[in-house]
Amino acid sequence: MPPTFAYVMCLMAYLALMAVGLAVCVLLLLVPSKRRLALRLCLAILGSLPGILAFQFIVGIPLGVLLAIVLGLYSAFHPPDWVQWVVGIPTILIMFVSLATASLLGCYTGGRIGWQTGAGVSLRSAIAEQRIIRHVLSLFRKRGA
Repeated sequence: MPPTFAYVMCLMAYLALMAVGLAVCVLLLLVPSKRRLALRLCLAILGSLPGILAFQFIVGIPLGVLLAIVLGLYSAFHPPDWVQWVVGIPTILIMFVSLATASLLGCYTGGRIGWQTGAGVSLRSAIAEQRIIRHVLSLFRKRGA
């Protein structure tokens, strides 16, 4: 199974879970006492997907460079099979763990931003309150200065 196909299948499964969650939100909107909760939950669900994609993009750039380096070294030096396994398996594990961690952090961060926005906090303030976003922005500011 190609990795792109597996990624698309995981994304489709997540979109299906989002649809189920949004259907629950619609049902909660019918109950007047639960409308505020339904709005916050709906925005948290909707905010999680951009968070996941943004975090995967940020992590994907260095992982793409890592993969290009490993594949470039393979094609340049033609190492024996056992070397390819010794280098390839840890590279795949690093990539998988990094993308899984980025997905979980992105889901949490995007969901938290949506939840806070549903509580009446402005989007800019909700984004600025996230520690991980402040940390990443500070890394970019240090390199740019």
